[in-house]
Amino acid sequence: MLRYVHRVCPIAIALLCACGGTSVRTDVYVAGYVNNGAGLTATLWTNGNPVALTAEPQRSVATAVTVSEIGDVYVAGCASRTSVDMAVYWKNGVLVALTDGTRQACAEAIAISGGHVYAAGYETYRAPVATFWRDGIETLLTDGTSLADAVSIAVSGGDVHIAGYQITNTQVAPNEFVIADVARYWKNGVATALTDGKNEGVANSVALSGRDVYVAGWEGAGPVFVAKVWKNGAPVALTDGALSAKAMAVTLRGSDVLAVGAQSNGSLDVPTIWTNGSAARLGAKDQAFAEAIAIAGNDVFVAGYDGASAVYWKNGIANPLTHGSGDADAASIAVYQH
Repeated sequence: MLRYVHRVCPIAIALLCACGGTSVRTDVYVAGYVNNGAGLTATLWTNGNPVALTAEPQRSVATAVTVSEIGDVYVAGCASRTSVDMAVYWKNGVLVALTDGTRQACAEAIAISGGHVYAAGYETYRAPVATFWRDGIETLLTDGTSLADAVSIAVSGGDVHIAGYQITNTQVAPNEFVIADVARYWKNGVATALTDGKNEGVANSVALSGRDVYVAGWEGAGPVFVAKVWKNGAPVALTDGALSAKAMAVTLRGSDVLAVGAQSNGSLDVPTIWTNGSAARLGAKDQAFAEAIAIAGNDVFVAGYDGASAVYWKNGIANPLTHGSGDADAASIAVYQH
């Protein structure tokens, strides 16, 4: 089955603590898409209840969700009016266009900080250019000479941290070159390569803890991919390279580093969560992938897909969002307590 899956996993958690013995309500927001045969439709599930963000037959995809401190829900993605996708976000269901539809573009991550709306993704000039927007103002991270994409964003203290990748042409021997994705991390627009270009590498998610920066992704090792987390640029392999694996998202819980993705069992991808490098499989019925993670108190929420169905797991228990009537994906998850 062909699936439309962005290399995205932005993580967004908004937690407000109730006090004075007041009960706490937890709302779970999941963003993704549903394809019931008429095309892809950006969808936001609130506590399991779906809302289409555009009307069929307009093609659209939701790639990321976050919630502000006051409970406004922001969803990043792309939507098309013609054959060209625009980078967009929705605030409480209302579409805001970041691009004008003259060039292929998509917003693949979103963050709210200091009352400002930050989004990351790409816009195509000569090639797709890794891009971020602050309150709709575009900043290009690459020059368009090769394909690049910004797929995750985190903001702290005015510093903008972005993870993604860029295709490069790397010389590996005299008269021998390799064309491959290089995992990249940008801080305030300054790029750092996390891989050397000799094998495929993608940085898929960025998370912050104090001054430490964690990036999740993968790097090729011969015929397989190795799931990795980079801490301040230093790689930590989550898998041994015997079978392919990819880390799609990373977050922190105290001193614990949690990453999610999938690892092959030799025939199918199995959704996996790594806690400080220790792997645990998530229950799935079919080919499946974990793509995003959020923490609320002691609860761990993971979003992804199982076969043709969008799903999220709470503490390892699967909660299907669709039931196989069409292709669907849960690309991002956010939890809001109030």
